[in-house]
Amino acid sequence: MENNKFGYHSEKLKIGLEAVSLASSITRKIQNALCADDILTKTDSSPVTIADFAAQTVVNSTLSKYLPQAVSMVSEEEGANLTDTKTLESIMRFIENTLNISNYAELKAIVDFGKSTKKTDKFWTLDPIDGTKGFIRGQQYAISLAYVEEEEIQLGILGCPNLNPDLSQNPENINKKGSLLFATKNHGTWSTDIDDPCSNFKPILSSPELSVEELKLCESVEAAHSKHSVTKKILDFLNMKKDSIKLDSQVKYAVVARGQGHIYLRIPTSNHYKEKIWDHAAGCIIAEEAGLVISDIYGKKLDFNCGDELKRNSGIVCAPKKHHDTIIRSIEKNI
Repeated sequence: MENNKFGYHSEKLKIGLEAVSLASSITRKIQNALCADDILTKTDSSPVTIADFAAQTVVNSTLSKYLPQAVSMVSEEEGANLTDTKTLESIMRFIENTLNISNYAELKAIVDFGKSTKKTDKFWTLDPIDGTKGFIRGQQYAISLAYVEEEEIQLGILGCPNLNPDLSQNPENINKKGSLLFATKNHGTWSTDIDDPCSNFKPILSSPELSVEELKLCESVEAAHSKHSVTKKILDFLNMKKDSIKLDSQVKYAVVARGQGHIYLRIPTSNHYKEKIWDHAAGCIIAEEAGLVISDIYGKKLDFNCGDELKRNSGIVCAPKKHHDTIIRSIEKNI
């Protein structure tokens, strides 16, 4: 990777790309080996729990190895939750050819790498398996890593192990070649080989301008994640007739950034629910740097500096700049 090609944080990006690539390889193995049992809940010994902790261990270990400065990490999993011996054994088995970890205590310490109760203006945020249900079903999921500094997302990386790199293909269909997308602030969005991430970069731009009727929606597979009934009212209001693309995880951001879809809406199912920052940080900068506008459902910029939640925001709107205000107004009329 050329120095500074992707801005001030190029070295962090290089390390992050390696971390997400390694984690993607591990989670592929776990999905292929363990998900035949159709376990649909996130229990202590479920495949997704094993994958969560294995991926977080790989990412954290890579960051700690190559970053000389202290690292602050905001992430979902905690070492204290690793109490099941069977789960610990499975994690060690899957990472043994990637990392040299000698015991369970060391494993838990790496899972908790960078965790702090102190607020900081420089931190990484990680979702090691974004899209739990998609992972279990053998469908789309993502490894999501982002770096935040000075109240702005500076870089974001999405490893999408089942997303076809061929943009002409339906993104709902599984392709084990996988895709990796990344972005750095003011330096655009790029794709690269998920297994060889530090070469062969290709620029990514969202679709050319379309009329609102021509836009295609990306939405969650799970109705519990977004009010599909309200979304339908908004689509009808805008006269959007195309079938939506239903995907788990931040793969939706990747698909919209690549122009295969054009809008991502997440309408809160509860007035009290607040999004977790690790569920959106990487996807947001990837979509923004590809030319899209991201806000909450009231048009407010997302604030990633309130701890582990988007406490000052409600829902998500990701849309082309030309249509963003129109979509916000349609939401106001239909919620």
